[in-house]
Amino acid sequence: MAYYLKQGDKNPRQKPPFLIRVPDPQSPGGTRAYTAEAVLDHISEQSEYVEVPDPPSWDKDTHRVDWINGEWVVSEKP
Repeated sequence: MAYYLKQGDKNPRQKPPFLIRVPDPQSPGGTRAYTAEAVLDHISEQSEYVEVPDPPSWDKDTHRVDWINGEWVVSEKP
């Protein structure tokens, strides 16, 4: 399952955004909005979201996974 990171957010999320706005080359300064399935078709089209790789496998009982400095980090739980 893909993860999505919004520019400025600290943590990726599993669900894609419901709505994205992308610049509209036909209308200077304007934007186009995409919803539902169309979001996935246009997510990389200069929107504020990027797709990030899935986190590595980890044992949820003994480890935790965090998004730190643009990568997944697995560490032992204290």
